[in-house]
Amino acid sequence: GDKSFFAIQDVNVGSGGFENLRLSALPSISISGTVRFELASGQPKPKVRLDLLPDSGSLAWDEGGDSFTISNVIPRKYRIVTFAEPVYVRSMKFQGRDVLGQEIELTAPTDQLEIVFADDFGRLEGTITDADGKPLAASVLLERDGVQQMVLQSENNGRFAMPKIPPGHYTAWAIAADPRIAGYTEPNRDSGTPVDVPPRGSA
Repeated sequence: GDKSFFAIQDVNVGSGGFENLRLSALPSISISGTVRFELASGQPKPKVRLDLLPDSGSLAWDEGGDSFTISNVIPRKYRIVTFAEPVYVRSMKFQGRDVLGQEIELTAPTDQLEIVFADDFGRLEGTITDADGKPLAASVLLERDGVQQMVLQSENNGRFAMPKIPPGHYTAWAIAADPRIAGYTEPNRDSGTPVDVPPRGSA
């Protein structure tokens, strides 16, 4: 028929070679899902880009751009990468569980992927100082769940402002230039500052 068949197996090949590899070809699958927009600004919904990583399948959207199908997908683990300017991904659920930033295993056809976009960004402002309390020009690093989200260089007086941050809980570090290595200091992982950025508000 019109189905493709694939066999994929990760292997580690040592100096002694590799033997007795068995591959079982499985039919390709399709996954379907929906996107939903919760736009506080009232702006028209933007165009969405959606990819499987590693790259696989062929993406098709419905006429309204609210649902999609990825056909001819190789059964394996994937990370779903999606974005749409000027909004952010508020949530991504697969079969009812949160999978934002995680891998999912696709082994059978499914229509249970739901992605929600929002634009209720918050704002983070502050000042960087040295150990004596004097303003210091440096970079601000924001992380969430151990993943770097953004980096911003402050002004010479140490002031910084990040205007568009998805609301949530972050940890912030200051990273100062180090002339001894022509680079930047590594942040002290024990000295991060917890930051809660509210929806449509400022921290």
